[in-house]
Amino acid sequence: MSFIDVDKLGLKIASEIIQMNVADLEVGQIATVDRVINTDGEQGIVQRLAAMGVVSDKSVQVLRKARFNGPLHIRVGATTEIAIRPHEAEMIVIKTYRNDEINLYEGSQMIPKSVIELMEQVKTISLLILISIILLVTAYFGQTIYKVWIVKY
Repeated sequence: MSFIDVDKLGLKIASEIIQMNVADLEVGQIATVDRVINTDGEQGIVQRLAAMGVVSDKSVQVLRKARFNGPLHIRVGATTEIAIRPHEAEMIVIKTYRNDEINLYEGSQMIPKSVIELMEQVKTISLLILISIILLVTAYFGQTIYKVWIVKY
């Protein structure tokens, strides 16, 4: 399915929507749920996915994929993170754009990979600052105890 879209500069570009399943997405890629199909004849899995927020027109992003056909860690919407088995991921039919830049559009309510990396850097810097403060406090009290010990003895 093709359509005309407008890019950030206001230029019209042709985009193509591709339908595939969540198992086909790469790590970090964002898509929109089209529907959840029942492949095994088990309605329970479809209902469980719906209860976790996997419904039509909801954004999904693959955060991690386990090796050897293991579970997928995905984000549904803006905040819900779940782990699903590969055969469950194949049941979730999604729509995505051929152009990955369009795939990261602002209205997707997903956190871009760059923000996730920024959050990790902030956590690391915060930890380094905390360690520095602990070392300074320890050094100060160490000197104070040393001075008290010298005066006392």
